[in-house]
Amino acid sequence: MHEGSFARAILLSVRREAQRAGMRRVLKIKVLIGEAHAVVEEFLKTMFDMMKGEYGLGEAALEVEKVELEVKCPACGKIYHPRDPVFICPECGTPGGEILRGNELHLLSIEGEK
Repeated sequence: MHEGSFARAILLSVRREAQRAGMRRVLKIKVLIGEAHAVVEEFLKTMFDMMKGEYGLGEAALEVEKVELEVKCPACGKIYHPRDPVFICPECGTPGGEILRGNELHLLSIEGEK
């Protein structure tokens, strides 16, 4: 379950950024995660809630914005949204492709009090 690693990375980043900004309380964290990471949001939030106290972020709530996976076929150029871990173009059947969207992992915002 890699959601624990993602939760830990988010918490470390938020703690660092909150300290830089002089925040004494973090209340809300918003992240952007692409489908390519195969993160189960419910597990991520559970892991986040289990660990947040260890990072001094016990009051923080996590909000996740997802980005749909979008792939471009290398043969015919079709842009499609795969539902399987193996990319197969629905137009021509060519395997693989270039990920155009859905590989994001960004900390979008931190809300809190100084």
